[in-house]
Amino acid sequence: MRRFNGVPHRLEQVREHNGIRYINDSASTSPVAGQVALEAFSGPIVLVAGGNTKHLPLEQWPQRIIERCRDVILLAGSGTDELLPAIQQEAERQGSSNPVRGTYTDYQQALAAAQQLARPGDTYLFSPSFTSFGMFLNEFDRGDKFVAYVRNLP
Repeated sequence: MRRFNGVPHRLEQVREHNGIRYINDSASTSPVAGQVALEAFSGPIVLVAGGNTKHLPLEQWPQRIIERCRDVILLAGSGTDELLPAIQQEAERQGSSNPVRGTYTDYQQALAAAQQLARPGDTYLFSPSFTSFGMFLNEFDRGDKFVAYVRNLP
């Protein structure tokens, strides 16, 4: 059990590097899945999320983002266009600062931006919670690219 890193693309621990845990949850293609992913970890979270919508309700995901994430990097898409104002409204409702640090159209730039924000003791969580249409072949292609990025970190 100690060596079990999870099922690929589903809360899969890819690596712990420089005190940061890297989690691939690329199979997360709905807001509820993103919410559950946030609830699976304790400690500070740097979240990379976003993509295109399937027109599913956001549920409690924006609330959990404000409660659980120190920093959020978003991938551009129609789902992100729905999520961004919901996060801002939830931050205002909770009297908290907005954790979103940017929205990116370039995947590598988004991952690098999140990497710059991650600190020892953090969980770097890649849990898009939307589809990957337009940027990737599918959620598994998206996850494979994340795993390759993490494994190639110096």
